[in-house]
Amino acid sequence: MHERLLDSGVSTLQQGNVFIAVLKHGTPMILSMFVQSLSNIVDIAILGHFTDLATTTGVAIGGQFVFLITNILTGLSSGSGILISRFASQDNIIKLKNTIFFMFLSLTFIGVVLGVVGFFSASFILNILRTPTSSIIYGRIFIELSMISLASPILFNGVICILRGFCDTKFSFLITLTSCILNIGLDLLTVSVFKLSVYGVFIATIASQILGVIVALIYLFKKRSSVFSNKVKFRLDSSILKEFLKIGMPLGFLNLIASISFIFLTFIVDIEFFDNLEIALAHSIVTRYNGFAVLPTRAMAYTIATLVSQNIAVNKHKRAKSFLICGCSLCFVFGILACVTTFLFPDFLITLFGGNASIANAGRAYMKIISMDYLLLPIGVCACGFLEGNRKAWISMLINIVISLFVRIPIAYFTTVVFSFGLSGIGISILLSSFFLAIFAWISIFFFQKKAKSN
Repeated sequence: MHERLLDSGVSTLQQGNVFIAVLKHGTPMILSMFVQSLSNIVDIAILGHFTDLATTTGVAIGGQFVFLITNILTGLSSGSGILISRFASQDNIIKLKNTIFFMFLSLTFIGVVLGVVGFFSASFILNILRTPTSSIIYGRIFIELSMISLASPILFNGVICILRGFCDTKFSFLITLTSCILNIGLDLLTVSVFKLSVYGVFIATIASQILGVIVALIYLFKKRSSVFSNKVKFRLDSSILKEFLKIGMPLGFLNLIASISFIFLTFIVDIEFFDNLEIALAHSIVTRYNGFAVLPTRAMAYTIATLVSQNIAVNKHKRAKSFLICGCSLCFVFGILACVTTFLFPDFLITLFGGNASIANAGRAYMKIISMDYLLLPIGVCACGFLEGNRKAWISMLINIVISLFVRIPIAYFTTVVFSFGLSGIGISILLSSFFLAIFAWISIFFFQKKAKSN
C-alpha cells in the first residue's frame, strides 16, 4: 500500500473546525505569496536606491509586461493545483500524475509561445506603454532577459503549485522564503557592489528560483515517491484535459485580461503625463505596492477555491459555504489593516518601495484612494474563489472580463484624461471595479445556489 497523498489532520480538510482549517491552510499560503511578491518589489526598491531614475522607470514599466506573462502562467498552474488537491484527496495516483504531466506540458508550450512573442515585441510594447525615451533601453533589456528565461518561473510556480495541491503549504512557504532571501542578497551584491544594474536583478531572480526548484524537487521525490515512481507512466488523458479547460484555462485567461487592463491603466497615465518620470514611477510603485497589499485576499481566494473543491467533491456543500464566509471575514480583517496603514502612511510606503519625496508627492492622493479598495476587494475576490472551487471558474472569468474591459478601463480613461483627475482617476476606476466585482460575483453565487436547490 502506498502512502497517503494528503497528510491526515492537516490536509484532508473535509472535517473539523472550519476556522482552524482555513488558518492552517491559508496562513502559509498568505505568507508564501507575500514573500514571493516581496522578491519582485525588492528588485525595484534596490534599483531605485542604487541606480538612476531612468533605469528604475524602465524596469518598472517593463516589469508590468513581464508580470502579465508570468500571471498567465500562474493562473494555469493555479488551476492545476486545484485539480491536484482533488485527486490527491482521492488517492488517485494515475490522474494525479497525469495532471502534473499535463500542467508542465501546457505551461512549457504556452511559455515558449509567449516568450518568443515577448522577446521580439519588447520595444513595440514599451512604445505602446509610452515609456519615457530615456528608460526604453532598460525596459527592453529587462523584458528580453525575462523572456529567454521563462523556464525558471514556469518550473518554480509549477513545483510550488504541486506542493499546495498536496496541501503542503508550510514547505511551499519555506521554499519561497529561502528563494526570496537569496534573491535579496544577490540583488544587493550584483546591483550595489558589482554595479550590474538590470543584469544583476536578472541574475538574482533566476539563481534564487532555480535553487527553490531543486530543493522542492528533492523534497517531492522523497516525500511523494509513489507519485513520481516509474510504475505509473505519464500519458495524455482526455478527462484531465476537460478538467483543465474548465479550471486552468479560465484562470489563465482571467489573469491575462486583468493584467492587460492594468497595462491599459499605465497606457492611460502615459497619454496624460508622457515623459514625466515622476508620475510614471509613482504609478508603477503604487501599482506594485497594491499588488503586494492585496496578496492576503488573493491567497485566501485560492485557499477557498481549494477547500471548496475538496468538500464539493464529497457533497459537503454547507461546509463549503462555511469556508467562503470564514475566508471572506478573515480577508476583511486584513483589508482593514491594509486600509488604515496605507491611508495614514502613503509617503513612507512610496519611499520604502523605491520612491523619493517628489514621487511620494505625485502618488499620495492615488495611494489614499487605493486604500479604500482593500475594504471592497475581499468581498468580490473571495466570492470568485468560491465559484472557481465549485467548478464555475468560467463564470469567475466572465465576470472579471466584463469588469476589466467595461468598467476599469473606460472609467480610468474618463476620470484621468477627460476630467483630468490625474492618478486619482486611476484609483477611482480600481475602486469601482471592486464594487461591481462584488455585486456580480455574489449574484452569481445566489443564482447557482437557488438553481441547485430547485434541481
